Amino acid sequence: MSAVQRWSVAAAVAASLAGAWLYLYAGRPVYEDGESRFPDVYIEQPRWQLFDAAGHLGRQLRARRLEQWPGEPGARLLQPDLEITDRRQQRWLASASHGWIAADRTSLLLEGDVRLRRENEKQGPVVQTQQLRIDGKGDLIETDQPVLLLSANWHFTASGLHAELGSQRLQLLGNVRGTHD
Repeated sequence: MSAVQRWSVAAAVAASLAGAWLYLYAGRPVYEDGESRFPDVYIEQPRWQLFDAAGHLGRQLRARRLEQWPGEPGARLLQPDLEITDRRQQRWLASASHGWIAADRTSLLLEGDVRLRRENEKQGPVVQTQQLRIDGKGDLIETDQPVLLLSANWHFTASGLHAELGSQRLQLLGNVRGTHD
């Protein structure tokens, strides 16, 4: 697909979303407290594919639902699933109960039963936590919430995590405990 075709598709999608937003926003009731009880826009089963500068698939995001609420600058996600391809072309899979896309799309926040693992790896690593921030490029991942890291026969716990997937760097932050089975 040429750059002109991609631009045309992106413009058509943006125009459709803008029209849907206007239609939905104009028909929403506002209550006495000034708040709407419904999102301005929602999309059932959204799916995004984001490509790098070379045209390779870098990230893919799916969710059960996306919602944009009045007064909130970002968008809420229900049951998001994220696939990330790092700089070494290894694929990582992340899932959560819900998430949040920042308005400027510089980051994604996953919350509730978050799991991150490398695709096709039976021995790990698997990261489990309640909250995980992922930068816009998908390579920097961090949390200040308690973390469980499982890898082969190792079991680690820590009070936080900082990881750079492309360089295969993972740093457990504070109160690190590990056992080997």
